[in-house]
Amino acid sequence: MGDAYDGHQSVLLVIFAVFATSSMILSLVIMLFCTRSIMKNLLSLDHSVHRHLQIQVYNTLLIQSGVPFIFLHVPFYVCMLAPLVNITIGFFNTYLPYLFAWCPVLNPLIVFYFVAEIRNYLIQKLKLICCFKKPRIRILKVTAHNETMR
Repeated sequence: MGDAYDGHQSVLLVIFAVFATSSMILSLVIMLFCTRSIMKNLLSLDHSVHRHLQIQVYNTLLIQSGVPFIFLHVPFYVCMLAPLVNITIGFFNTYLPYLFAWCPVLNPLIVFYFVAEIRNYLIQKLKLICCFKKPRIRILKVTAHNETMR
C-alpha cells in the first residue's frame, strides 16, 4: 500500500511540475510576443515627445514585469523542481521569503530610474523641501535706553 501510494504521489508531483513549468514558459512567450507588438506600435507614433515618453514607460513596464519573474517565479520553480532531480536546496530555501519581499521595494525604484520626468519632478520637490527646512537666522536689534529719573 505504501509503495503504490508513493508511486501515485510521485506521478502527481511530476504532472504538477510539468504543468507549472509549461505555464511559466507559456507566460514568458506571451510576454515576449506582447512586448514585440507594443514596441512596434510605439515606434510608429508620430510625435517624438510622446514617443519618447511612451518608450520610457514601456521600458519601465518591461523591467517591472521582469523583476517578479526573477525574484518570485524562478526561485519558486527551482525550489519546486529541485527535489525531483535529487538536489537539496536547504540554504536557498531559507532565504526565499526575502526574495519575495524585494519586489514591492524595487518597483518604485525602477519607475524613479527609468522615467526621467518623474525623477526630475521628485528631485525638484526634494530640493524645495530641503530649502524650506533650513533654519532661518533672524537678527534682532536691541538698543538700551538709559533714562534718568527726575
